[in-house]
Amino acid sequence: MHAMLTHRRNTELYVASRSVFMLAQTYMPRRLAGIFGKTNNGHTPLAAILLCSAFGFISLSGLSRHAYNQVTETISNAYILLRYSKTRAPLSGYIPL
Repeated sequence: MHAMLTHRRNTELYVASRSVFMLAQTYMPRRLAGIFGKTNNGHTPLAAILLCSAFGFISLSGLSRHAYNQVTETISNAYILLRYSKTRAPLSGYIPL
């Protein structure tokens, strides 16, 4: 199940970054097209991937129950999930989102 969700998220990031890449090359001014419409040697649009990842992170930061501490709580919960998902240890003290 976890592998299926990870694959889905990777696919969504792939599609979003390629969409930004193509939109930048087609419709954006040259200055922005030079940033988001460019790839590295491996034909990967890194700036577009970073932009889409930033939007994803911002959307996750709004899921917190405490408005004054949203980003910190989201990062700490993500760290806890990543840390304990590898060890399969019980999540004692974990506060769900």
